[in-house]
Amino acid sequence: MTGFSAFADSYKQPVANTNKFEYYSELILDDVIEDFVAWMKQQDFSRETIMGKKKKVRKFFRDTQVITLQEVTREVRETYKAYLLEELHKGTYKRNYVRTILTDLNVFFVHFLGRPDLQVGSIDNEEISIDRLTREDIDRILNEINTRSDISKAKQALHRVLVVALWTELPRIGELYRLTLGDIKEVTRKVTFHSKKRDRVPSHLRYPFMAEEFLREWTIYKHFRDSDKWDDDAPAFIQVKTQGKPVSPKFVRRMLKDYASRAGITKRISPHIMRKSGGTELAMKNPKLAQTQLGHRSIRTTLTNYTCPNDDDKKRINDILTPKGPFSLDDVVRELSQRYIRRELPEREYISALKSLREFSGGEQHGGKSDVAYQ
Repeated sequence: MTGFSAFADSYKQPVANTNKFEYYSELILDDVIEDFVAWMKQQDFSRETIMGKKKKVRKFFRDTQVITLQEVTREVRETYKAYLLEELHKGTYKRNYVRTILTDLNVFFVHFLGRPDLQVGSIDNEEISIDRLTREDIDRILNEINTRSDISKAKQALHRVLVVALWTELPRIGELYRLTLGDIKEVTRKVTFHSKKRDRVPSHLRYPFMAEEFLREWTIYKHFRDSDKWDDDAPAFIQVKTQGKPVSPKFVRRMLKDYASRAGITKRISPHIMRKSGGTELAMKNPKLAQTQLGHRSIRTTLTNYTCPNDDDKKRINDILTPKGPFSLDDVVRELSQRYIRRELPEREYISALKSLREFSGGEQHGGKSDVAYQ
């Protein structure tokens, strides 16, 4: 690619002293990538993740015009990162896209090919502010499911249990569609999710509590579950009239978007946003319980990523921290003056506060006093 080639000519980095690959350096790129895909399947990566990483690796070799693995040095990798950052600065790529490229290349070179000397640091994610879903939104979706007359009772039961599972059990989408009958423990009220992240969590934080609502919907759904397989390893959620085909991430995403549209919900919606929203609702009230339900190894992860207040939370903060009851403007001015006389308030702040109060009141008097409500 001429864009990268031109950039690389002006970018100089000391050449790293690296060894040749013992095995894969003798293979053509297609064979290497084929083995990379097989390795990712063994590592239990999802189909979407595998396809994404495969595309990023091919993009690297296409952009840099590197033909063989022997040509890949630390300098090439550093130069490619600098090139991506330059394209990010131009607006050609988005920040999160550049981050995934750098991360996926590290998986390929470091973890799959065993070349830690080729590791290049990634960049931070771009913070995306989302208008998180609320319980009211979930109730509107469930109402849309219940009032549909164009689908069977079996489909209604399936759709309801999926929505409730996402909201109350807070699974990742890969954990949800891998759920088996044996993973749902109705007696002990525990759900076992399977993923690489969940497997690294201590056992006492690994199993989310089965909420009453999910247990109820699961009990109803079992009567409609469209499959002859009932062993512990059988998929928990089966699409209706598909000869036992389990639900897929694509199925769940489309279902959520369809019902959000029917319910008039304009917020973004996806399985991940459901997890983010429900997890934040819980974390804002009890972070430790949220850590368990989300399956986080560290409470820091919960506190960092699942404690973002929405408008309702901000109102609660305001209600808790702001004095209650109406205070007249004269009362406020009197209190400020006393603080100024006691030298608790600098003259500049005192004058600024009086000016702000005058602008806030608009000069309107009510019975000789302006009422300023702090609620």
